[in-house]
Amino acid sequence: MKQFSFILLGLCFLAMPLQAQTTMSELFKVMPDSLLPYLSQNNRLDLIDFREANMEAKVTNLLDGQTRMTALTADSLVLELSPSSTIRLYLLPVSAPVDSANHIICMVSTIHFSESRYEQSAQCYSLHWHPLTDKELPTDLLQQVLPRRRSTILKWDDERLDKKPI
Repeated sequence: MKQFSFILLGLCFLAMPLQAQTTMSELFKVMPDSLLPYLSQNNRLDLIDFREANMEAKVTNLLDGQTRMTALTADSLVLELSPSSTIRLYLLPVSAPVDSANHIICMVSTIHFSESRYEQSAQCYSLHWHPLTDKELPTDLLQQVLPRRRSTILKWDDERLDKKPI
């Protein structure tokens, strides 16, 4: 009877779903091609393989330019798509589950026009790469990742709009 109890107990533990720890490299591998159209899935896999082998993670993208992965950790990734364009991916914890997961992906895109002029935008996704609206996110989440929401390329216009007419 004791053996039956142990077997039943063991089967109960095996039947419980085990949630595997998702890493940024796993998410980057299954990222839809539509989000980075000039990096094929093979390009993304090569970048991860090169980075994990401690080699320079650099591939020729579909526009015949060079794309480099400059950082890869369990919860972040940095891609230099071109000399003027950078993508940062973050795996962020959230308090309320999104698509039955306690993490989301935040993609911050930066386009550099000069050293001091750049444009940033952020988009968040579920772990299944479904886009999330601002309503689905905690209010302070984007401010943590993207503290400056104002465009720097339009700084002159912002300054003019802030001034009152004489």
